[in-house]
Amino acid sequence: MNAWLLVLTFAACVLEWVVVLQKSRWHDFTKPLPMILLILWYSLSGGWTGQGVWFGLGLAASLLGDLLLLRERTFLPGMGAFFLAHVFYITGLWHGTPPQMGLAVLFLALVAVAFGWLAWQARGEAWRRLQQAGMALPVMAYALILSAMTFSALLTLARPDWNPQGALLLALGAVLFFLSDAILAWDRFLRPLRAPEVLMIPYLLGQVGIAVGAWLAFA
Repeated sequence: MNAWLLVLTFAACVLEWVVVLQKSRWHDFTKPLPMILLILWYSLSGGWTGQGVWFGLGLAASLLGDLLLLRERTFLPGMGAFFLAHVFYITGLWHGTPPQMGLAVLFLALVAVAFGWLAWQARGEAWRRLQQAGMALPVMAYALILSAMTFSALLTLARPDWNPQGALLLALGAVLFFLSDAILAWDRFLRPLRAPEVLMIPYLLGQVGIAVGAWLAFA
């Protein structure tokens, strides 16, 4: 399993958080480091097999997104890279027997409520600012694909043939990813937060959860 690489990945996550808090010039180096180590762990642990290939592609697209988001002028391409990452994740997640209908409806309702609440918060002045910046449609499209990925990950909990531990980690990872992007959207488009760097915690933990969950399910 190459557990030492996972330990290094968590250490890199802590380092990135500290660097962001200190507003250090080393941020350009430390931001992509956790994803590089996570992809290395996933590759050396046999993750790129069968359905797991889609999750490897999703991790790679996420790393590209991290690099693009280092500069403000490449924010939209960075969002596009993460959009592609979610497409890869969804493709990997839609696998197995049909989910239990009751749980599927419950998960759909939970994701719909979360999406609807964020959309309601973005109404009025915030939405007008997005339109003026030409960001309204890209942000809406990204929010929809992120919600679809989160729902798809939750559905693994309702699929009897999925590895229970893998499904749980995938679901938790997707929820943390959703939370991190919700924090980013709130800080960037609604009201600036006092400590926006907190979004790095759920984002990185979410990616680890998705990678390890996929490895347990398919490797």
